[in-house]
Amino acid sequence: MKNKIKVFLIIFVSILGVGTNVSLAGGLSAPNIQKADVGEYGVVLAWESPPGNESGFVVERGTDGTHFTAIAIGMEGKTYNPKVQYFYDAYGWYNLAHNTEYYYRMRVYKASKGGSSQYSPYSNVLKAKTY
Repeated sequence: MKNKIKVFLIIFVSILGVGTNVSLAGGLSAPNIQKADVGEYGVVLAWESPPGNESGFVVERGTDGTHFTAIAIGMEGKTYNPKVQYFYDAYGWYNLAHNTEYYYRMRVYKASKGGSSQYSPYSNVLKAKTY
């Protein structure tokens, strides 16, 4: 399964300081998370990237379905087609715990000059329970 996952440059949100100078982007649609598969190494999210000129995505995780924390952002390829994207939330990488129920949501962003970013509305929320 690891060979089928598209690898992205994943950068921790805390390093980039995502969340400053944020506004909703006109024309950016919310992504649709299609599935959250649980395996022995963690959770794999798959979604269809919305049409538009997004720069990347932000993945958020929570344990109650209401409160979420951004765990990582990734950069999308500009010519990747079909536009199905993947994110791997692995044990040991993002403090994922065994035998725990998690909720995931995400949104895409468009980077702007001057340090501000515009974000799409949030995606649907999916639940996954780790082994």
